[in-house]
Amino acid sequence: MQQGSDQHAKERRAQRTRDALIELIEALSAAHDVSDVARVVLTIGKSLADADTGTVCLVSRDQRFLEIVSHVGFHDLGQLAPHMNMALTDDAPVTTATRTGQPFFFESLAELSLRFPRLAAPARARGRQADAFLPLMVRERRIGAITFGFIAPQRFDEEMRATLLTLARHCALATERALLLEDVQAREKRTRALIDVSTALSRCVAEGADEARIAEVLATRTHASLGWTCTLEVPAFGHVEFPRMMPLPPDSGGGRRKTVTVREGERELGRLTVDLGPGERVWDEDARLIDQLAERSALALAVCAHARALRHAQDDAIRASRAKDEFLALLGHELRNPLAPITTALDLLDARGKKGDAPERSILRRQVRHLTRMVDDLLDISRIVKGKIEVDPTPGELRSVLLRAVELAMPLLHERKQGLDVHAPAGLRVLVDEDRLAQAFSNLLINAARYTDPGGRITLEAFREDGYVVTAIRDTGIGMDAELLGRIFEPFEQGPRSTTFAGLGLGLAIVRSLVELHGGTVTATSEGPGRGSEFRLTLPALDDEDQRLATTDEHPVGIGLRVLAVDDNEDAVTLIARVLRSAGHTVVTTSSGAAAVELAPRMSPDVVLLDLAMPGLDGFEVAALLQEDPATRGSALIALTGYGQERDRERTKAAGFCAHLVKPVTAERLLVLLSEIERDRRPSSRP
Repeated sequence: MQQGSDQHAKERRAQRTRDALIELIEALSAAHDVSDVARVVLTIGKSLADADTGTVCLVSRDQRFLEIVSHVGFHDLGQLAPHMNMALTDDAPVTTATRTGQPFFFESLAELSLRFPRLAAPARARGRQADAFLPLMVRERRIGAITFGFIAPQRFDEEMRATLLTLARHCALATERALLLEDVQAREKRTRALIDVSTALSRCVAEGADEARIAEVLATRTHASLGWTCTLEVPAFGHVEFPRMMPLPPDSGGGRRKTVTVREGERELGRLTVDLGPGERVWDEDARLIDQLAERSALALAVCAHARALRHAQDDAIRASRAKDEFLALLGHELRNPLAPITTALDLLDARGKKGDAPERSILRRQVRHLTRMVDDLLDISRIVKGKIEVDPTPGELRSVLLRAVELAMPLLHERKQGLDVHAPAGLRVLVDEDRLAQAFSNLLINAARYTDPGGRITLEAFREDGYVVTAIRDTGIGMDAELLGRIFEPFEQGPRSTTFAGLGLGLAIVRSLVELHGGTVTATSEGPGRGSEFRLTLPALDDEDQRLATTDEHPVGIGLRVLAVDDNEDAVTLIARVLRSAGHTVVTTSSGAAAVELAPRMSPDVVLLDLAMPGLDGFEVAALLQEDPATRGSALIALTGYGQERDRERTKAAGFCAHLVKPVTAERLLVLLSEIERDRRPSSRP
């Protein structure tokens, strides 16, 4: 009868244990952090073991301490105070179990005294008679320990020991999972915080903030993202007040505060101090994040300082440029004032016709002309640098421009007894601002005369070549070496030449600028010193064939295409518009891709000329947007680009362009292409 009762009680205990373990597993599956895991384990474990107290202890991140993270059954928390943070090397049951992975079951105070004599008295004082110390380990990783205390002696039979060890294993697995999840969440939180602070600092710098604002943004964003309190001191920039900065709390020790130096290279900019708050400690990952915050702060402070220096430099440059402009204006006025009466006086002396002083008058007139030209060059180059010189090209004969240039250069040619051969046939038509282009050609002729010996020869020849009008000016002068050829068109550049006609070295720089404003190029060649020089000026041709295209029945004037021309080079797009308008096309121009996308649906262009390499929306992006819009889907797209390799043509074809034109594009080529597009679009007259 007794045996049956004992068997029945044993079965009840076994069922109770199974039910408790099932409850434990279900509860642990829903626990997501360490505190939840510890609470579940202590609640179920204490009931299962009929224990009076229990604790869950975890190894610290640095593997040096064992810290109590949860406890149950202690009415006097003072009993726990000495054990809240124990060194893992301590000779105590809980630390030894954690280190070795071996559990301890002490069924009486006597057993505890035998193994840990020094702990017998404290245990007796707390009223404990029995204890169980269960290590928490996963794959030899030390996680911590569970302890259960009993106020009466216990008998831990094999079943109870196995049950408690099973509970410990489940607790270890759940704790490891929770710790891993916490690590992932902590890493994500640190990453988000770093991104948030970096973004805020970048925005702050972009807005032109000073050091005080940078420090404020760093402090507020760090606190909002992490709950940390920080302060940034920047003595490198003088005393900086932070009226809205939150103060650091008193440092209570415990390793919760860290100060790092903020550096730009070897230069110390300041110091960053971070306080993690009560109960926290700066671990390695926290220290790395603080170092990264210091790096971001250094970058922001350095950019702030460099931006301020740049602003000061820009202000200085603006003041210097304004002073230079005022000086040049005053200089031109003051120099021209005395030149006018000197020239008049020379005219009067010439009218009197005294033969004896003719050589002296000739010298004076030559030097006055030279000085006048230097003043003009100086003012012209200033306007060119500031982009204030404009040209107004219209269709015209190059021959008439060349004859004007010869007329301007002839006095110097006669004076130096130099011969000039001119070969400029009629019919070479270009888009030209006659005044400005005559100035460029006369500069080249005068330059040739200056550096050719008296009695030498200069040749001026104009001809058509591959859709361009080329003008070549050759001399028999002193020539140039390769080093000088590479910089001859730069302002104030001169070679080691005679000082008879010393100037400012601006003439050729002015020539290049004026020619480029016409959409042309100018180059210089020489076989070397003493072998003469040749300057070639090339302009897009606009000949009678172009005019025919604009006036014949195939392309009647005023019945042309609607063309949208898009190029960030405003001079280039203006010239293209003039060519196309002269051929009867309606042209709207813009220098930005975004503006083109906005304009195109309103005008429904037949043709869109697109520069590919524009800032902002480039030609390919504009093309894609236009092809998506029903209002512009039928527009013919023509690419204008400096790239002409086969892969470049394939790319534009794939993007939907009907033609790929390589810059510089001749007027003839462009007008012929538009004529073909217009012919294809015109409805057939056949029935």
